[in-house]
Amino acid sequence: MLDSWGSNNGTITLAHEPVVKIVPNCISGKCLSFGGSAYIEVTDNPNLNMQTDLTISVWFKANSSVSKTLLSKNNVVAGAGQPSYTIDLGTNGLRFLDTTLC
Repeated sequence: MLDSWGSNNGTITLAHEPVVKIVPNCISGKCLSFGGSAYIEVTDNPNLNMQTDLTISVWFKANSSVSKTLLSKNNVVAGAGQPSYTIDLGTNGLRFLDTTLC
């Protein structure tokens, strides 16, 4: 998956390959529909840390009321205090969690 704004390209990691969909199901012509445990993994990069301003954009369409993680940056190896954040869709709506200090 190519990053259209920078160099943070990703790799699809999957148990079940996402389905490519086309208009009218997508905002910009084509999109991916993920099911099961498929996700896109981006290698860690300092420009993804929230030490300065950072803009994150997520386009999604929820097909169920089950909680889903839409985006997550974790530094499990680096330990607590390292830049980490999550955007998820829970039963109470969309939320952003800064988990840097956890």
